[in-house]
Amino acid sequence: MSTPLPEQFEKLSHEEQKTWFIRYYGDVREGEFFGLSKELEVPEEVKAAFAKWLKDGGEQELIR
Repeated sequence: MSTPLPEQFEKLSHEEQKTWFIRYYGDVREGEFFGLSKELEVPEEVKAAFAKWLKDGGEQELIR
């Protein structure tokens, strides 16, 4: 079962959005956030929100 974005997602801070992505759909290895999990079915609305989050500065927070 997938978890939809919270209704007030846009009102969350950048850091709170990151925490939400990590909690529900994050690819976290050895304590580092690598983006959305490829093993989970991620809804399109979550993918779109994550793309916006990346554009808004999230790219700098991911380990590559």
